[in-house]
Amino acid sequence: MNEFLNDTRKISLDIKKSERYLNKLIITCNRKLHSILDEDEEKQTEKRIEIINDLFKQQITQIKFELKEMGDKNTHLKENSKDKFLIVTRNAHWQSLTKKFNHVVDEYRLSQLDYNREEQERLKSQYLIAHPDATKEQLDDLLNTEKSDNVIKSAFVCGSHSSKNILNKAKQRNQNIKQIVKRIQEICEMMNELKEMIQSHGEIIDKIEINVSKAKFSTAAAIEDLSDALYYQRSAMTFKRIIYTILSIVVIGIIISLLIALSVIF
Repeated sequence: MNEFLNDTRKISLDIKKSERYLNKLIITCNRKLHSILDEDEEKQTEKRIEIINDLFKQQITQIKFELKEMGDKNTHLKENSKDKFLIVTRNAHWQSLTKKFNHVVDEYRLSQLDYNREEQERLKSQYLIAHPDATKEQLDDLLNTEKSDNVIKSAFVCGSHSSKNILNKAKQRNQNIKQIVKRIQEICEMMNELKEMIQSHGEIIDKIEINVSKAKFSTAAAIEDLSDALYYQRSAMTFKRIIYTILSIVVIGIIISLLIALSVIF
C-alpha cells in the first residue's frame, strides 16, 4: 500500500508538471500570434515553442509509461489476490489519474489545433501579398501540407525580388505548420493508446461487478484516502503489539509467581 501511495503521488505531481508546460506553451504561442515581433524575436519565440513542446512530449511519454505500469500491476493483483476492496481501490485511483492525464493531453491537442488555424491564416495572408492574383484552388492547395511546398515553389519562381522575401517567410511558416500537424497526429495516437489502455484495465472492476462510477473522485481525495488507510493499518498493528506485550508481561509474571511459590514450599 505504501509503495502504491508513493507511485500515485509521483504520477499526480508529474501530471501537474505537464499542465505547467502546457500553460507556458499556450502563453508563448499567443505571444507569437498576437504581438508585434520583429524577425529575430519571432525566431526566438518559435525556438521557445519548440523547446516547450519537446519538454511536454517527454513528460507525457513518461506519465503514460507510469500509468501503464500501474495498470499492469493492478491486473496482476486482480489475478492473484482475493482482496476485492484493495483491487477496486487501486483501480479507482488509477482511473482518476488516467482521466486527469487524458484531459491534459486533450487540452494540448485543442491548443495546437487553434495555433495551427492561426498559422494557416497567416500563411494565406503572406501568400496573397506575394501573389495577389492567387486562385481559390491555389489557396486550398497552400493549406494542404502535401501540396503546399509546390504551390510556394511555383509562386517563388514567378515572383519579384520583394515577393520572394515574403515567400521565404511563407515557406518557413509552412514548415512550422507541418510540425504542428505532426504533433497533433502524435497526440491523437497517444489518446487512442490511452483509450485502449483504459478499456483494457477497466475490465478489472467490471469482472468483479463493482460500479466504477461510484469510485470517481479527485486524485487529491484519493491520495488522502490512501493515507488514512495506511494510518489505520499502522495503528491497528501498533495496538496488536501493545496487547501482545501486555499478555507477555502477565504470563511472565504468573510464571515468576509460581516459581517463587514453589521455592517457598520446597
